[in-house]
Amino acid sequence: MNSRHSLPVAPNLLEQDFTAMAPNEKWIGDITYLATGEGWLYLAVLIDLFSRKVIGWAMSERMTADLAGNALQMRCGAVRCPRRSSSIRIAAASTVRPYTSRC
Repeated sequence: MNSRHSLPVAPNLLEQDFTAMAPNEKWIGDITYLATGEGWLYLAVLIDLFSRKVIGWAMSERMTADLAGNALQMRCGAVRCPRRSSSIRIAAASTVRPYTSRC
């Protein structure tokens, strides 16, 4: 574990294997922040590892659990998302504190 807190950390489902044999097999996401003239803006991005294209994104003035969820909603609103029984895996690109939100 590389985090300095006592909150649970999500498991590393990809185990550094960033290859995908088909679309929607593996998605990754990350959150970054951008300085603007009005303050910080947080950007969550979701990428399909097969196409290496951005498939969902969301922006907010605050980094909340909804930020990543909104990026996923953008993807699911654009196309029919796989069912829960599908083999798709969504994993955090990092296991740092933002991914341990208790909202």
